[in-house]
Amino acid sequence: MDTCSRCRAEMARTDAVGLNPVTTNLCPRCVDYFELQEVADICQYLENLPAPILVVDGDGVVRGANTQACKAVSKDLPHILNLHGGDVFECAYAQLPGGCGRTVHCSGCTIRRAILDTLSTGTPLSGISVEVLQNVKGKDRKVTFQISTQRLANCVLLQIEGGL
Repeated sequence: MDTCSRCRAEMARTDAVGLNPVTTNLCPRCVDYFELQEVADICQYLENLPAPILVVDGDGVVRGANTQACKAVSKDLPHILNLHGGDVFECAYAQLPGGCGRTVHCSGCTIRRAILDTLSTGTPLSGISVEVLQNVKGKDRKVTFQISTQRLANCVLLQIEGGL
């Protein structure tokens, strides 16, 4: 048995992991609680989690992040808030005319598809492999990492797994 990190209720670990791959240490009642909260409240809670987590809306815009996520993308919070995910991850395609989410390459974006799928179905995704072509200071490089997603209210918690 595990204990919910918010209310300290006992819960079965296997149930929590299957339902909530990002917030595995929250019981279903506390997940419901956060469904009703503002993004700022959610981000305050996320600071207690050891993994890098971004709060992303249905348009792919970052609405919040914990300190670990900021470290993972090497940016301060004010420099990622209200930016599209492609801009935060320095995707080379996000720099094309139209920007993140609006180029011919975006329909195949694994991160974008995972966010939209989780938001529309409510089904969390875990350990999805991602490859991003980054353009940093005019130089392209491919980075590979994994993500997990979980819907929370009208946003998706996007956990970054592995290094960027």
